[in-house]
Amino acid sequence: MFKYFSLVLLVTTGYLYSNEVADPLTQIENFQKEMTNLFKDYKSVVYGETLPSISSRTSTYSTEEYGLTAPFLNKLKQLLEFSKQEATAAAQAFKDVGLDNLSLTDVCFDLLKIVDTKKKLERYSTFLDEMAKREDNARSEFKEWLLTSPDLDELVRKPLLDGHYEYSEKTKSINEELYKIKNNIICEYIKLLDFLSKIYGTYKKGKNPQILFSNERDLSIYNSYAVALTSLSEKEKKQTLLFQQNFQQNFIDMENDFVTYSELFSQETKGKEYKEYIQGQSLVKRIDKFLEFCSSETAFVNQAYAEVDINKICTYEVFFDLVKMSEKKKKLEQMCIIFDESEKKWIKNLSDISEQVLPSPFIDDLTRKKLETFHKGIPNLIKQSFCAKKICMRELIKLLDFFSMRYGTYKRTNNNQNFSFSYDFERDLYELYMKNIEKFLQEDQNIDVLISDLQSLFK
Repeated sequence: MFKYFSLVLLVTTGYLYSNEVADPLTQIENFQKEMTNLFKDYKSVVYGETLPSISSRTSTYSTEEYGLTAPFLNKLKQLLEFSKQEATAAAQAFKDVGLDNLSLTDVCFDLLKIVDTKKKLERYSTFLDEMAKREDNARSEFKEWLLTSPDLDELVRKPLLDGHYEYSEKTKSINEELYKIKNNIICEYIKLLDFLSKIYGTYKKGKNPQILFSNERDLSIYNSYAVALTSLSEKEKKQTLLFQQNFQQNFIDMENDFVTYSELFSQETKGKEYKEYIQGQSLVKRIDKFLEFCSSETAFVNQAYAEVDINKICTYEVFFDLVKMSEKKKKLEQMCIIFDESEKKWIKNLSDISEQVLPSPFIDDLTRKKLETFHKGIPNLIKQSFCAKKICMRELIKLLDFFSMRYGTYKRTNNNQNFSFSYDFERDLYELYMKNIEKFLQEDQNIDVLISDLQSLFK
């Protein structure tokens, strides 16, 4: 939820200038400072520290002081205050249960304490469920506000939504997993107390403080709960650390973005309209982001493709080893999934470029022509490339299935033929597979050449 703030600053500043706001740079600086203050305070909540309230220099952010960012700041402050209240309530609920200093040896020899502790745990479990629902509702309401609020200017809305979609899901999944682990711990404790209440009176106090059970079965059941609780406790610690690290990294990214764009806004802009300058910088960033995607996605897919090692599939070494055929088939199937997912990413990013970059009035005619040529050719070539790759993978899978079904019936030959089959139709089918594989490999190579030619427009 943080890196996109830099983009908000770019778009917002351009709009402020067009509406003749007296000092847009001061408003941007105010926005940066207040964002830093808000998240520093909220950071203390994440790390379990206590503050009286989310701090700010004002109870309500005004458009005069913060420009178009004012509605967002007010809404964000409201959300962070809610989160702090929930965190405080959760800490108190946890304290009431006393899980942090719960001693089973102090509870299990008093039936009333067993019943009372179980009730507290059940109430705490209900509290966690309700808290998770409240937080989910708050996130949904915040998202709905971003989508529809008339208080939010359209020039600010889109970059805020982009950032929300990019970062909120990751944070949400980490938080949900933490809730799940906490609830599992509560459930295990409740089941353990249920077990102890059923066999109450059959076990005794031991030394250091131990519980002596009357039979091996009861001891085994008790130990299974102890092992489960220890494992869940370790998971909770790791997940809590992951949540804090994710918050810390996002906070660092936000601060770095603010520093970068503070320097940008302080540069000389003589000879340019301020709006043109800011919009041009925004355009550059979008293109850079797309090029970063191209590089990282290509590297990822190429690495996965290299691990399949297609050149070593159609060999004696593979076709005369059932285990290797099975391993190669699994890798090919995984590669098909990777190609499907990568194709969706490419189409989405290409669509973003066409919607956000091509319509911009702040690119010169030559660059626009290059972009238009690039965009007319690349999407279809990308689809064709992935289609050829996936067909090739499927043909190789069919070929491995072909050899697996006939394993032991074909032989290796020393003449011009690679294999000796029992029937002519098997020979024909094998040659057809090989012909199709070579065809689609060549087709993919030809498409890659065309893609490289288009990419060279921007070198």
